[in-house]
Amino acid sequence: MLLVEFKNVYKKYRNESILENINFSIEKGQVVGIIGPNGIGKSTTLSLLTGLSKVTEGEIDYYDKKDFQTKIGYVPQNNALYENLSGFDNLSFYYDILGVKGSKKEKIKEIGRYLDLENQLDKKVSKYSGGMKRKLDIGAALLNDPDILIMDEPTAGLDIVTRNSILDLVKKLNEEGKTVIFTSHYVNEMKNLCDKIILLKDRNIIFDGNFNELALRYPNIESIEEIYLYLYNS
Repeated sequence: MLLVEFKNVYKKYRNESILENINFSIEKGQVVGIIGPNGIGKSTTLSLLTGLSKVTEGEIDYYDKKDFQTKIGYVPQNNALYENLSGFDNLSFYYDILGVKGSKKEKIKEIGRYLDLENQLDKKVSKYSGGMKRKLDIGAALLNDPDILIMDEPTAGLDIVTRNSILDLVKKLNEEGKTVIFTSHYVNEMKNLCDKIILLKDRNIIFDGNFNELALRYPNIESIEEIYLYLYNS
């Protein structure tokens, strides 16, 4: 089932071209990785996808335009947390903002258990590790039980063990039926996770497919990581 489709999308900020002629689609249940170095337009693509930013030219078609935004959970690139509040109070704040129905206390406890943060929710976020803060950010995005989880560089700045735990969480969420779209500049972490990858370069898409298709396109290059370096250095 088609969820969303970008059709000849252009985006400019103050007459500076950020994205040009972007075309891709996302199917229900996919894990989609948008890859590229910093400043390449990954965050802008997500901003357009969520409706936080508007296209300059072209169009974005949604499977359910009326309710699409209510089905999204969004994890921003930088932590959107109040350091002087507890984990519980942070989730309580977003619970109210999102207008979630039901018992607030039970829902927050449920999120805490799901993310293995249940025993940390009474602590101030300033005492959290980087990985714990990232999990709490994800928890805030899960409060309204979204069908689609959009994550902007969820593993940036984390150590490899914590990065892997976040990726395991992405896999778990997808197995439970959520469509996951996330950006990264770590190509190796997407290799065994993504059904589809989108490579951005020079304001445009230079590849849209899976890793097997990418490897077939460049059979003389031995690893996915080397293909990535080749594409961005050529």
